[in-house]
Amino acid sequence: MKTSLSVIFIILIATSFVVMMQVKSGVQDLQAEANMLMAKKSSKAEDIRVLRAEKAYLARPEQLQMFAEATNLQPINPQQVVLLPREMQIAYGRGH
Repeated sequence: MKTSLSVIFIILIATSFVVMMQVKSGVQDLQAEANMLMAKKSSKAEDIRVLRAEKAYLARPEQLQMFAEATNLQPINPQQVVLLPREMQIAYGRGH
């Protein structure tokens, strides 16, 4: 009786150890994934910050004037505004 109880106890301890190691490995994998995602988030936030700065720089009136002069752009005339057919509005996401 004592030996069978000892064997059951040893099996229980071994099983607990295996489960604990699997849980530990899973937690480490999840921690590594979380760290990677945080690094990606930080990188994307930096990309957004840079793009916003570039947009602000390029949208300055003197910058737009320089682009307009370099490309010989003129102000838009009302005759240049054309309504899109319904099919094109839907294709471009403007139709309802």
